[in-house]
Amino acid sequence: MWGLLAALSCAPKVLTPPAASGEVVILAINDTYRIEGDRESNRGGLGRVAALRRSLGQPDALVLHAGDLLGPSFLSRTFAGQQMIDVMNLLDGDDAAFDPYLFVTLGNHEIDEVKSAAVLDAVVESSQFTWLIANLQTTPLPDGSPSVAAANYVPRRIVESGGVKVGIFGLLLDKERPAWVAGYGDPIAVAREQTAALRAEGAALVIGLTHQDMEADQALLAALGAEGPDVLFGGHEHEQQSAVVGGRAVFKANADATSATLVRIRRVAGQAPQIVAESFLPLEGASPAPDPVVEARVQTWLDAHAAAFCWTSLDAKGKALRQPPACLDAVVGTSAVLLKAEELEIRRFETNLGNLMADYALSAGQAKGATVAFLNSGSLRLNRDVPAGPIPRRVIEELFAYPTPLVTLELTGAQLQAVAARAVEGWTGQGHFLQVAGFAFAFDPARGDVSRLTTLDPGGSRPLAPQDRVTVVTTDYLAKGNDGYGFLAGIPATDLGVDLKALSLERLGASPPAAPAVVGRICNAQRPGPCLALPSP
Repeated sequence: MWGLLAALSCAPKVLTPPAASGEVVILAINDTYRIEGDRESNRGGLGRVAALRRSLGQPDALVLHAGDLLGPSFLSRTFAGQQMIDVMNLLDGDDAAFDPYLFVTLGNHEIDEVKSAAVLDAVVESSQFTWLIANLQTTPLPDGSPSVAAANYVPRRIVESGGVKVGIFGLLLDKERPAWVAGYGDPIAVAREQTAALRAEGAALVIGLTHQDMEADQALLAALGAEGPDVLFGGHEHEQQSAVVGGRAVFKANADATSATLVRIRRVAGQAPQIVAESFLPLEGASPAPDPVVEARVQTWLDAHAAAFCWTSLDAKGKALRQPPACLDAVVGTSAVLLKAEELEIRRFETNLGNLMADYALSAGQAKGATVAFLNSGSLRLNRDVPAGPIPRRVIEELFAYPTPLVTLELTGAQLQAVAARAVEGWTGQGHFLQVAGFAFAFDPARGDVSRLTTLDPGGSRPLAPQDRVTVVTTDYLAKGNDGYGFLAGIPATDLGVDLKALSLERLGASPPAAPAVVGRICNAQRPGPCLALPSP
């Protein structure tokens, strides 16, 4: 159905405004946790998104956000996502006017950040744009009426852009089920239904705005073919990627608006839609420079947050800080080396920061006999490297977006093997990838297999047999079976009474400069380096 999709480029391409009607310009982002982007590396942020949108010279260009915007983030812990809504309302330059060309869908973190359907309804009511979600079923009110009734919360919508009637619907993966969520419709069945409805309502081009993994997006396109949407713009993964299935494309950009997808589609009556230009545009430095009005609003929120945090939060020992806003710049420790925390690294490979945090976790359980620790990389959410030198408190606060209470479990070698196997499952930069201490293993991404499980005991390394037993430290989140580790949920866990963020603040402040290294705990066949996993017998 589509013309040949050109290879996507990381270098910006100029998309000139359509010379005539029949072409739709689409700007898409996803998984945006920081309104300011990464200021250390001068990348991303909603100010750059607004500037890029304005530079298109196309007032009716569609702007899409594929979910995860209310959190988790450092600011959302204080403002519950209000800062994101306020700044997104300003992307069209007018925070009081409804933006008919801005559409978002829900991400799984909207579901776990929002505490009730009433809260979601209030968030949507405060938004000057459209929320699209077709497969989320919320628990109705006692009188049977919808619990989310805002007029701009709909399963689908048709909008005219470039003289083309474009139909858009939203989909969300089934991952979180708080009490206010009644269930999820099957994404393939819902996509078929919504596509048919939009075409019956006159849509000449149908877009699916999805928050699910790439495998599910591709499966949807493969299953539906001509019965499905013409193109998908997705989220959930945090790295830019694209795929073509049966002539239909799916696009995802990098998280935190460090890149954006820019696509132009031509639709001529009687002909199939054609992608005529596409790019992943890195948003960094002066390419483009942030919109000054949006950037000023962002700074207002950052200043308000610093003041609120320093007045109301607690230090590592539970004592009220009640300090000036500069407390976030207070040095809590020092690193002698650059600490690797960028997501595409820490969610795919052993990193020195991951080792440092896993070592801290293991130390908390050693008095209880623990010899092994593992943490999901999704719990270490900084998404940027930390330069050698002083470490300000802000770094640690941003690193831990959620409480991270530590527990101990007793596992067999076979169960720890299953943990390692889950860590590398779908190895594409997923949050369930682990950072570990006290053991090592090898894996080959091409085959997906895990081998040579080895305990790194102080007295010497040894292979771990399936029947061996080990006491491990992990987070309460993983011990409850989250992130696909459901087999851990039935194993009794002992609360250590320690949160990893507080422990990290304490250890960094009381120790010489940290100097963690990648030592070969996770041996990847695609990345040569040290390996502590013993050879197979």
